[in-house]
Amino acid sequence: MTLAWAGLTFLLTALGALWLHLTGQGPRDLSPAVILIAVSPSLAAFAVAACTGRLRALARQALDWRHHWGWYVLVLLAPIAIALTIDAVFALRHGAAPAQWLLLPGLAVLGPLLTGPLGEEFGWRGFGGPLLERRYSWLTASVIIGLLWTAWHLWPIFNAQGGESAVDMVQSLVRLVSTAVIYAWLYRRTGLPVVLVAHFGHNLSVELMPAEVIGSDLGALTLAAIYLVLAVALVTVTGRRDRRSVPVPA
Repeated sequence: MTLAWAGLTFLLTALGALWLHLTGQGPRDLSPAVILIAVSPSLAAFAVAACTGRLRALARQALDWRHHWGWYVLVLLAPIAIALTIDAVFALRHGAAPAQWLLLPGLAVLGPLLTGPLGEEFGWRGFGGPLLERRYSWLTASVIIGLLWTAWHLWPIFNAQGGESAVDMVQSLVRLVSTAVIYAWLYRRTGLPVVLVAHFGHNLSVELMPAEVIGSDLGALTLAAIYLVLAVALVTVTGRRDRRSVPVPA
């Protein structure tokens, strides 16, 4: 099932990328192809779950929000704190903070804010991760998910308007593998809804930061480094003692 889900995810992504190539559109254009790519991990998870009789169990995960409210506050505000840290690093490097900070995003970014958690997390954490944990430890499974997540995120390199640099690839690898470990840790202790909010919080914090901060090599690498430190801290402090199994949609 894991191979079927991963294969379908990348197949849908490839079809979307091909559509963009044939129409001359880019990754930042609002088009059905970009939407297809954005939701492909979750779409593939629901498709495979439906074919294997696990659809109801997968969908049920999204309805169980009965977790302590402190988790939701933590995962929503922590990315904002990280964004403030990155802004401070940027200010030290350049002598002054950007003129505009923490401006509320417009309606145009609400779509990406929502499609990120909903379009991805049913696949990465809700379906793929638990399946991999049937064969591997939670840490190994989360690293595998992180590598798949990184490869999936790099699809714009095949588009003429992608513009992915070597720094983009390195920071994506470090950040996404680290984030996969953090989100797997959260998922095991709470559930999918908390991870959905965490993903939303991250996307929101990125949208709130000025482009000259998060779009710079310094900003991107600092963000990746912070997530790496957090992931290592979680594994060091609690990871080795964590032997609990996680619910697999069945």
